[in-house]
Amino acid sequence: MAFGSKNSTPSFVLTLPLDISLNEQDYLYKEFKKCGTIYNQLVSVTTKMWHQLRKMRKYRELMAAIAKAVPDSDEQKVLFKQREKMLKEYRFSEDAFHKLVVPYARHYAINSHIAQAVASDVWKAWNTFFFSKGKEVHYISAGSSQMWSEILPHYS
Repeated sequence: MAFGSKNSTPSFVLTLPLDISLNEQDYLYKEFKKCGTIYNQLVSVTTKMWHQLRKMRKYRELMAAIAKAVPDSDEQKVLFKQREKMLKEYRFSEDAFHKLVVPYARHYAINSHIAQAVASDVWKAWNTFFFSKGKEVHYISAGSSQMWSEILPHYS
């Protein structure tokens, strides 16, 4: 077994409450609210992009060909590659989302690292939608615990 393997060494997690003043709490709440607003605006913009892509004849024909192809065949793999290429062409990639978030980050005076983390979270939602079993990309509410849990690790 390799040195430091998790199977051979015990692991412990220490969870401590966050001890902050009311001013710091208000500041963090405002920052999280800004991040939630940026997240929702990015979801809105990318949803509009998705609707435009979905209306294109080329994309519809490609999706019909994927549906007709035999599962796990070479033909289907080639069609999936074409779809992936088309998605990148129409700015559905993590890098494109990082570029989309820049004006929002400037407007809300958010650190670029945090803005890119928000863009990555939006990309994860779209990635699940396109390549996994995701049904749709959802907005998040301003005070949701989902927003806190997604953004809080990026502040460390």
